[in-house]
Amino acid sequence: MANQVPFDDRSNTQAKVENISMVRIKDHLLKVKSRLAEQVGKIPDQELLGYMELISGPNEYIFPRNVALMLFAEQPHKFFPYTQVDIVEFPEGDAGPYTELEPIKGPVPLQISRTLDILKDKLVKGKVIKPADRAESIRIASYPFQAIEEIVVNAFYHRDYQQREPIEIRIYPDSLVIINHGGPDRSIKLEAFNSGQVRSRRYRNRRLGEFLKELELTEGRATGISTILKALNDNGSPVPRFHTDNDRTFFEVELFIHPAFTSKQPILLDVNTVVWDLNGIDKLMNQLIALAADEGVVRDIAGDIVGDIASFIERIEYQVNEIISTVVDDVVSDIAGGIAGGIDMQKIGLLKLCTKPVLRNGMFQFLNMAQHPTNFKLYIKPLLDLNWLTMTIPHKPTSPNQKYLSTLKGRLILEFLKHKTK
Repeated sequence: MANQVPFDDRSNTQAKVENISMVRIKDHLLKVKSRLAEQVGKIPDQELLGYMELISGPNEYIFPRNVALMLFAEQPHKFFPYTQVDIVEFPEGDAGPYTELEPIKGPVPLQISRTLDILKDKLVKGKVIKPADRAESIRIASYPFQAIEEIVVNAFYHRDYQQREPIEIRIYPDSLVIINHGGPDRSIKLEAFNSGQVRSRRYRNRRLGEFLKELELTEGRATGISTILKALNDNGSPVPRFHTDNDRTFFEVELFIHPAFTSKQPILLDVNTVVWDLNGIDKLMNQLIALAADEGVVRDIAGDIVGDIASFIERIEYQVNEIISTVVDDVVSDIAGGIAGGIDMQKIGLLKLCTKPVLRNGMFQFLNMAQHPTNFKLYIKPLLDLNWLTMTIPHKPTSPNQKYLSTLKGRLILEFLKHKTK
């Protein structure tokens, strides 16, 4: 029966009522304008805590509930190890030197406040743009603070306080990553986050959410994702990246800086010496990806599938758009023309077909060919050898469930072709 009670509402037999700070209790009650604030010091502490449902048990065995320790203990990390926020700055990307800030500890509302103050100071910059076709100026932010606030608060709200892992925040030159241990409920598909249609009602820390709602830090109605997406859209910011693993052990959100604040330099390529065949085009794609990585445009350029397929596709598509945006327009059209003349239509068709996972027989049906080893060798194997296609089950090449999927290079080729001059 105890397992049916949410963790934040359970009694903590390792703590004492004295571990709850009545000063913080009164401060909270004053902030939320509760009449109980007048009773602090006038009635027994235990009676007041009982009214707030922060303690439980018979008179001789009264213990604080976990939510009381999360919110009102001076050092909640003593009861929930690593209840803290770790912020790391990577000014040159993952491969460069980094700076770790002092871990943020203390009651959850204090951690939220300090975290938001640091992120606002470091990341949120404003700019006014005067469009040529409008009389009004547009105010934009490098990162909309509302989106950052929503993500940070929800990280505390939905984290698993039984896991000994901190909330991790990674600051890059062009993005902000917030990692929360204790992933979303399995009933929620990753695609739902991109559309904002998150409908789960199974909250991990419902009592904690009630207190955060009183402080007007969250609405507690599964509106967080839609609020984030709207704030980003209103600011003209890129869409965020959501990521988790199959076991839902963590949840990661990445926000990207508004394009008006990016310091990326256009990538210049000399395409006059390119041999426009499969190997020559592959060499050009490798060169472009390497240059993009040096500029910090992409960090994860591996061809293998990491995590679930949906998040892999989302991550790769974002990287494709980022790379294309850094190439000079004239060069983009030159590359598009060279690719169109250097790759036969069947292979281009296979890359398009495999933007979603496809079984081998589906590929041969598309080619209108028999499933013969010679046909596989002529049309599919070259794309695998060049890492334009990858297998969804690479450790079992002959699996009957094996599917094929376009990689970063394969999708980059397709994106270039969209810019071909007619």
